[in-house]
Amino acid sequence: EDFIDYLSLYYKRNIYFYEYLEKELEEGAVQKYYDENAFGKVNTKHVLVKTGTEEATNEEALALAKEIIGRLDNGEDFDVLALEYTQKYPNYVITEDLGEKGAFSHLEQAYVEAMKALNKGEYTKEPVETSYGYHVIYCVDKTDKTDKISRLDRMDIIQELSKDITSENPNIYVKAITKMREDAGLKFYDKLLKEKYDEYLLNYENVEG
Repeated sequence: EDFIDYLSLYYKRNIYFYEYLEKELEEGAVQKYYDENAFGKVNTKHVLVKTGTEEATNEEALALAKEIIGRLDNGEDFDVLALEYTQKYPNYVITEDLGEKGAFSHLEQAYVEAMKALNKGEYTKEPVETSYGYHVIYCVDKTDKTDKISRLDRMDIIQELSKDITSENPNIYVKAITKMREDAGLKFYDKLLKEKYDEYLLNYENVEG
């Protein structure tokens, strides 16, 4: 129960922090970024042939990814192939079900662009290269962009747009949470606890942000 309470508090703090950051941005910036970049959600799973391993060269990894695609072209089932190759090459082939992801899901751009182009039931006709290796991506389902920004998308967009703010103000999180406590009317009735709290804040007082 204590751990659940901790997670709940952590989540609420993050919500407040992102709301705080959004106020530091230009008005309407989040909506504008969403309108220009969002494309809905794509539910994907993929087989990844890792590169940079001792078991296979980059050329061998690429050839293996192309082999999987060739077998898909011949009508074989994606899930069956995914299981076969991960069992046959456990040290450098993995498969994952990524679920619904969108434009702001912190995936590498090459993967995002590839999944964006797929329709339900389609797979990438060429291996998709990322820093992890070569992906064969399969689209399970796809939904259209909605007018309303989800909370997670909003937080991801705010994080992206506020990179300069957070880098220039490394202690902005402490500043935001301190303001949250002040707005909530936090009071200390224990003198020692109040002194310790003030000492804690002094660690950040002379740092910009």
